[in-house]
Amino acid sequence: MHPSLDHETLTSRLPDLVSGTVPDLTGLEKWVGDGARIDIQLLLDCIADIRSALDDRLAADGHELDDDQFEGAMAGVLHAVLRNLDVNTLDDPGFWAYLATGPFWFFVRWREDPAKRKLDVYYKYVDGRANQECVPLRMFLRAQAVEHDGSYDLASAIPRGVDFWRSHVLRVKTGAKSDLARAIAREQVEERMTVGPVREYAKRVNRRWSNQVLYVLDDDECRSLAHDERPAEDSP
Repeated sequence: MHPSLDHETLTSRLPDLVSGTVPDLTGLEKWVGDGARIDIQLLLDCIADIRSALDDRLAADGHELDDDQFEGAMAGVLHAVLRNLDVNTLDDPGFWAYLATGPFWFFVRWREDPAKRKLDVYYKYVDGRANQECVPLRMFLRAQAVEHDGSYDLASAIPRGVDFWRSHVLRVKTGAKSDLARAIAREQVEERMTVGPVREYAKRVNRRWSNQVLYVLDDDECRSLAHDERPAEDSP
């Protein structure tokens, strides 16, 4: 069993949440599923560590990582705990809604400031059905896409990488093929492409899915594919 926030409660209480009328929606979740309850304390301890890291960041004068890179670094911390949960928990949108509006709301609020977002579109940042937008879920998927032998370094290696991760990894099949996701991330780290070329690059890689079974490629083959599909010139 795991905690889950149903969609009706999420949508009805969202105005109170984003306005600050309530600090978070903790306590409105229900435990669903079968069997023993998951050890939620391990997850809460992990989130507490992330909160401490964010507090340190907010108190510091300068930052080695930009905001999206920091999200990527914390994505690895979160994934290292969540990866041990069963698939029924991870596949439940209500579980991600519970995280986003409950114990992880402090991070969601920092990353996607409600004061700068319209209420009618804000739900996507806390809705577990929006894979590439729901903050804790997109962090989990980003870390999962590039993790290798316990390392999550690539998740935070690309400066100003919001569009890269959401548009070119999480919204397409590439995100489900770790060898390929790591390969295209390395290409961007080693020789950064600007917006126009990186979008053309992503299109080239995505076309490969239409006539190849990329899931069978090994790491070296993915590296070759990722390098070969770079645009000839890095120009908009």
